[in-house]
Amino acid sequence: MTNNFWKILRKPIIGLAPMDGITDWPTRQIQISVAKPDVIFTEFIGAEFMINKPEKLKRKISFSENERPIVAQIVGYMPDAFATTVKKIIEAGFDGIDLNLGCPARSIMHRGAGAALIGNFHDTAEIIGNILRSIDENKSRGKIPFSVKTRINKDRDMTAKWFEFLTEFPLDAIIIHGRKPHQGLTGDVDWKELEFVSEIIRSKNILCIGNGGITSLEHGRDMCEKHNLDGVLIGQAALGNPWIFRETKPEVAEILHIIKKHAELAWEFYGQRGFPSVIKHFKWYCKNFSGSKKLRAALLKTKTLQEVMSILSMFDCGANVCESLECTEN
Repeated sequence: MTNNFWKILRKPIIGLAPMDGITDWPTRQIQISVAKPDVIFTEFIGAEFMINKPEKLKRKISFSENERPIVAQIVGYMPDAFATTVKKIIEAGFDGIDLNLGCPARSIMHRGAGAALIGNFHDTAEIIGNILRSIDENKSRGKIPFSVKTRINKDRDMTAKWFEFLTEFPLDAIIIHGRKPHQGLTGDVDWKELEFVSEIIRSKNILCIGNGGITSLEHGRDMCEKHNLDGVLIGQAALGNPWIFRETKPEVAEILHIIKKHAELAWEFYGQRGFPSVIKHFKWYCKNFSGSKKLRAALLKTKTLQEVMSILSMFDCGANVCESLECTEN
């Protein structure tokens, strides 16, 4: 896309949130095959890794045309690393860039990245400044949209200062997770605080996108209307449930088909060495249908595509998949 997709998407925008180790190419392809969100985000792309170990990020910056509009989310703590990272992302052809200022994972925060940057005005300003300069220097095919994803702060005053600071930059959208950093991914989402923040953001003609605790399309639309938001991103509720963007529940046969397809895509994309990355998805898919616990237990033991196909075939035939897996492994 050469246009700013944020400006042309119909409101409310309902997108797939960036989730590290989850929203990779196979998962995004599965999501699109079931129901396409309005916008899709990659998993995290580490700015420092792009500088020091770029070969490890080749898969993370891979995408297909059917994913557009697709946004590359970058995370990091060294301001100088972002210019090169942005250049690579633009060259790859992404539709947007998003800066992660909200990840609460200890592995991210202990380096001074993600949510650790909330309230760190100096380093954040330097990082954003480097990103904006790189965007400006690499706009031969059009200026790529730039957003940030962050969280509410410890109290109302600190939250106000944080978002007043962010809105001084020429951002296209600000995505807010409605939990404080110490809450991680659990606990109540403070929608009233999101509504307060939306007034600050939208007064600067910047889109305000909410995130956290959305359980359905209807819920997302309702939160947008109630709290003055331009859209929401769905994260955890989409795990093992790409149908959340479709508003209809799948039959068991469709769930089994998607497990098979996801396994095939992961094998195609990663090969045997990286195949274990898909196993966690099987746990999320296998729930709330007859035999799901036994199927989940069997699939979590698999190590190859062939084993997955065998287990699914046995399940279709009504075989005891747990016992059958032991047979295939001996």
